[in-house]
Amino acid sequence: MDPKVGSIAIDYSFYSPVKNDEATKFPLVIMFTGYGEGNHSGEELTGNDFPLWSSEELQARFTNGGAYIMLLRSNENKAMTWDDKRQIPAAKAAVDDFIAKNPNVDKSKVYSLGWSFGGTASMNFTVAYPNMVAAAVVISPCVTFSASDMKLLENTPVWLFQSKNDSIALPTYGNNTWKNLKAASKNPENIRYTTADKAPTSGAAIGHNMWAMVTWDTDRKLDVYKNLKTVDGTGKTIEIDESSSIIKWLTANSLSYSADSDLASCTHSCHKGGFSGFFWKISVLFYKLFGISSKRVCECGISHW
Repeated sequence: MDPKVGSIAIDYSFYSPVKNDEATKFPLVIMFTGYGEGNHSGEELTGNDFPLWSSEELQARFTNGGAYIMLLRSNENKAMTWDDKRQIPAAKAAVDDFIAKNPNVDKSKVYSLGWSFGGTASMNFTVAYPNMVAAAVVISPCVTFSASDMKLLENTPVWLFQSKNDSIALPTYGNNTWKNLKAASKNPENIRYTTADKAPTSGAAIGHNMWAMVTWDTDRKLDVYKNLKTVDGTGKTIEIDESSSIIKWLTANSLSYSADSDLASCTHSCHKGGFSGFFWKISVLFYKLFGISSKRVCECGISHW
């Protein structure tokens, strides 16, 4: 059973690259699906083209010739889309559980990726757990991310995608998020922003389909975008073609993740003894008993409950 945070659990499908070599370590890509892809179990697989990342062709581009893929399903059957932040700690619990059950995961190469509402979730997940996510791909997020949020990602490589004619993920969302990300980043050469004047329509959403190039790792469908352009945080233009791989960019990034070190360095009262720690625990118990929403995750990225 998937682990719960409060009353929320996150279902997912996954691909494992492990064959016979039990010593090999592989990256993990956490994928947050878009709207309409979470009503039923398995819809996270059938509602989009991202299972292509488990194909032999794309798997070969990862470190050690493969990667774990987790496609996380939002609880849309319970009226919770991925823009609902209450699901983020539950997603972290699912990822932690998956890593514990799959010792071949390279914890220095955990990546977050999402599109539309899932793009919002990918950024929210990365903001909540910057000490876990080595790099993030955020496609057409449905909200502007604040300067304070982006400050938490000052050391995190982020690749943001935005169409200028998107009727759902409005151009101001991407442009203002990019502005805040650039201002915060300590490594501007390792953040990217891909824009297009026009992208294909996705259902009733005009210009919302910015993820097709990502599903194919930029190999295909680039010609459906008008004036496609990618820049880094310094303003340098990055050429995106069949030789320019999102997977290659992802796997060039790694970090050292340790929940124990996060906990040891965090000064939040939830980790302390004495009156302040006791008062915080009583407050959380009150929230749980009466169903009151709370942050449920510490500023250090550790899920409280």
